[in-house]
Amino acid sequence: MILYPIQGKYKGDEQFDISIVVPMYKSREVIVDQIRRWPTTDKGLKVEIIYVDDACPQKSYKAVIREWGNRRDAQDFHARIIINEKNKGFGGACNSGAHYAKSKYVIFLNADTVPEPNWLHPIYETFENDPKVGIVGNLQLKEGGEFHGTIDSAGSEWYWPETNFLHIGRHIFNGEILEQPMKPREAKLTLCERQMVTGCCLAIPTALFKDVGGFNQYYHIGYWEDSELNMNIREKGYKVMFQPKSIIWHKLSHAKVGKHDFHDINKQYFMNKWDASGRIDQLVKESGPRPLTRDKINLILVKRQAANGDVLLAAGVLGALKKRYPDARIHFCTGCPATLFGHPYINHVINEVDAFNFLHRYNLIVELDDIYEARPTTPLVNAYAEEAGIPVEEMEYHMHHTKPSIELPENYVVVHAGMTNWVGRQWKDAHFEAICKRIMAEGHNLICIGSTTDREMPCTLDLRGKVTLFETAWVIKHAKFYIGIDSMPMHIAQTFDVEGACFFGCIKPEYRLFRESMKALTAPNLPCLGCHHRRMPPVTSLNFCETGGLDCEEKLTVEMVWSQIKDRLCKKSM
Repeated sequence: MILYPIQGKYKGDEQFDISIVVPMYKSREVIVDQIRRWPTTDKGLKVEIIYVDDACPQKSYKAVIREWGNRRDAQDFHARIIINEKNKGFGGACNSGAHYAKSKYVIFLNADTVPEPNWLHPIYETFENDPKVGIVGNLQLKEGGEFHGTIDSAGSEWYWPETNFLHIGRHIFNGEILEQPMKPREAKLTLCERQMVTGCCLAIPTALFKDVGGFNQYYHIGYWEDSELNMNIREKGYKVMFQPKSIIWHKLSHAKVGKHDFHDINKQYFMNKWDASGRIDQLVKESGPRPLTRDKINLILVKRQAANGDVLLAAGVLGALKKRYPDARIHFCTGCPATLFGHPYINHVINEVDAFNFLHRYNLIVELDDIYEARPTTPLVNAYAEEAGIPVEEMEYHMHHTKPSIELPENYVVVHAGMTNWVGRQWKDAHFEAICKRIMAEGHNLICIGSTTDREMPCTLDLRGKVTLFETAWVIKHAKFYIGIDSMPMHIAQTFDVEGACFFGCIKPEYRLFRESMKALTAPNLPCLGCHHRRMPPVTSLNFCETGGLDCEEKLTVEMVWSQIKDRLCKKSM
C-alpha cells in the first residue's frame, strides 16, 4: 500500500537524484522530532523521502502525515509512504523502500536521526567524483545523554578479538580501543575509505543496491545485514567511503530491539559465510589477535530446496567448493534429491529436518534458497556463484543420464511444449504445432518430451510420461537441437551444452541463459519485456500480464521463430 501524504509537488513519473528511505518501527516519537527538524533540501538536488511503516504497532505513518502537514514549507518536499502489511525487519523494510525509489542514489536513514543542513551534497559529490565508490557513510554524532556531541560512528573497523565491526570514534580509533567516545575535532576526520559504514545512514547507487539483492533478509529483525552489504559491495571491487562533511545526529535504539532473539543467529550466519570461508580476510585488516584458530573446513552443507531446474544449477557451485576445500565432505539439502543423483561432488543428499538437527556439525553452510529470487536483475548462475564466494567461471553442471530402452530415431530434435502458470511462456498451441510440422517437413525426426500434462505436438516419437528423468536427460543430451519453454528440460539442455531455442515470455533471457548454444525466442521491441524482474523481490513466478495483452506471446509469430532456428537446424544436419 502506498500513500502520498505531501500534496502538490509529487508526481508519479518524476525522477530524483537521491531517494531517502526511512524505515519505521515503534518510531512515532522520534519521527515527529525528525520531521519537525528536517533541514531544507539541499539546493540543486532533486530529493524524495520514502517512509516505510514496517507494520508499526504505533502506526507511525499517521505521525508522518500529520507532521508534514504541519510544516509550512511542506510543498517544497517530495515524500510518500509505503506500508508493509507484515513486519519485514530493518533489511526488509529498507528493501521495500528501495524498490520504489526513482533515483540515481538511495540513502537509508534511521528514524531516530536528524540531519544537519547541507548534508546531502557531500554524499552526492563523493559518488559523482569516483565511479568506483559503492557506498558512502557520514559522520554520526550522539544526541542526548552523557556523551552528547561525541562521535557515534565515523565508519567501522573489524576487530578480531570481538569478531565484530566496531564504530570508529566511538569504540575504536586507529586500531586502539577507546575508553569513551571522541569529540569530532579530536579525531581530525577526512574523506577516506572504510572497511564498513553503518546502516544508520548508508548511501549507495540504486542500481548497485538492486544488483546485489539489497539487504540480505536472512538476517532477521536487524543487525549484521549492513555488515554483509558492505562486504558484498567491496568484494565486487567497489569502495566504501566515509564523508565527514555530511553530519547527522543519532538518538540510538529508539525501537528498543536491543540484543533480540535473532542477534546471535544473525552473527553466526555472518561468521559462517564470511569468516569460516576466509572471504573476509581480503576485506579487513588484522586488528588485534584472532581469538581462536579458524576451524578447518571438513564438512560443508549447501542448501537449495526447490525447484528441479534451480537445484540443478545451484549445484554448479560444488566443483569450485571441492577445489577450494579438497578434504571436505559435501552434503546437499534439497527437496529434489533425484536431480542430484550421482553428482560427483556430493557425499550425501539430506532433507531439511536432518539439516536443521545437525547444523552444528558443519564448518561451512552455503544458503542458496531464494538467492536469485532476491536478485531478479542478476543472472541466475551469477547469484549462486557470488553467494558461494566463487568465480562464476568455475561453475560446473552435472546431470545423471541413462539411455532409454525405447528405440530412438536418428538425428532427432527434442521439443518440450510444457504447461506452466507463467504468463507469456506458453506459446500458442497452433504456433508450436506449426513449428513442429516445419521441422519434420525439413526431414528432421522430432521427439516430444515432458509429462503427460504437457502439450502433445506432432512428432516422430512421443515420450511424454514414458521415460524417467534420467532417460529424458539422455535424450536431451544426444539431441541435435532442443526447442521448448524455460523449465527444467531447458536447464538440462544447457547442462549438456545442447544447441537450442527457448521461449521466455515475461523473463529477460539474459538472466536465465548461461550457454551461448541456447538462444532466446522473444518478440522484438517489447517495452513490457521482463515484467517479472520489476516485481518486489523475492520474485518466484508471475501469473498475470502487466499489459493484459500477452504481447510476449501474441507478437511472437511462427515466421519469427522459424527464421531464428531454420539456419541453425540446417547446420546441425550437415
